[in-house]
Amino acid sequence: MKHLVTKSIHYLGILVPRRRTKRLLYPEEVPDWIHSPVGVDIFADGAEEIAVSICAELVKGRNAKQVEESQKNFWLLILKKVNKNFIAEAREVPSE
Repeated sequence: MKHLVTKSIHYLGILVPRRRTKRLLYPEEVPDWIHSPVGVDIFADGAEEIAVSICAELVKGRNAKQVEESQKNFWLLILKKVNKNFIAEAREVPSE
């Protein structure tokens, strides 16, 4: 696992409690991008429910990136509009 932490990977989930992950990586800290324990906390009981919680976390991560991109594009459009209006207004100001 220490080897995987140094790699540039898209997703790393560990199916153990957070404190066990801390022990496995000791003396290093657990990076924020490691999902431990893996899965969305739905109080899963049994392998099937754990699998559902892991799938839910993967979907959540994928959708969060899409939402983040959409929001970034939205704000870029707003900034371009504001900048365009600012430049237009600056041209209209009479010089003294």
